[in-house]
Amino acid sequence: MRPYWNQFQAMLTPGVRGVLLLVVTLFVVSKIGQAMGVFCLPALAALVPANFGWHNGWTLVTHAFVSGCPTEFLFAVVSIIFLGPIVERFWSRGELWSFLLVCAAGAGLWRLLVSPLVPGGQLGVGCLTLALAVAVYMLSGRERVNLIGLGEMEMRRAATIMLVFLLVMMLVQVGLRESFGQIGGAVAAWFYLTVRWWWNLRQTGKTATSERIRRLEL
Repeated sequence: MRPYWNQFQAMLTPGVRGVLLLVVTLFVVSKIGQAMGVFCLPALAALVPANFGWHNGWTLVTHAFVSGCPTEFLFAVVSIIFLGPIVERFWSRGELWSFLLVCAAGAGLWRLLVSPLVPGGQLGVGCLTLALAVAVYMLSGRERVNLIGLGEMEMRRAATIMLVFLLVMMLVQVGLRESFGQIGGAVAAWFYLTVRWWWNLRQTGKTATSERIRRLEL
């Protein structure tokens, strides 16, 4: 049993461990608070467009880190374990955390924009799992991975399968309207990575131009 546990720990990157610790801690605290009748963490963390304002602005981000139900929590943890290390392999721990915070806020803004179509509040880590799947797709090249039961395939194809699977499970759990609100995480991830790619491309071009000018001056 211990070798499997050591192998599992070795698979987790530092940034993913921090995300898992936060998500698991908030879920446990939420259930303890509800069981004791002391406080209701989901009510404090949920983003409710009708009541959103300066007095509860934190919910623009916190909604994405508190799970609403055990099933959603389980799927979120499994998704973070499998997708998180792949993303962090391209970035640092801080960049992974920044990405998730941006996607959480982006998902919140998306929910505010589509609130006329999706009434009610938003709560759950589903938007972040979708964001991670999009990140794996956009960051991966033609490297191949072996998926259990599906064989060897390109990482991008595996990310597409994972994204479709997450969307289907989300539809089954919360329905079409709520799923439409949660896809804001995927939209935010696509926008963030597109802007990041454009910015890096621009900086690379500037560096190359400066280097050519320096050589001409010499």
